[in-house]
Amino acid sequence: MELKINFIRAALGETITADARLIHLGRRTAMGEAEITDERGKLVAKCLASLMMLPADQPSEAPERPAPRARAQKRPGRGRLQ
Repeated sequence: MELKINFIRAALGETITADARLIHLGRRTAMGEAEITDERGKLVAKCLASLMMLPADQPSEAPERPAPRARAQKRPGRGRLQ
């Protein structure tokens, strides 16, 4: 549903660490956050995500959209919409 990442600074060193926690777990939605730090323990990025969970037996494809409605056309010489 949403993923937001705030990049604070460049990561220095060869190792970065992500500490994550689950904020909310419902039947259909979940929310979590993560903090990414570099080797010195400096905050590199902060992430917040909200997700929708689908049952395993439900296809993950987007739902089919209804066909677009026809646009109203002007009648020749009348200036009114049909």
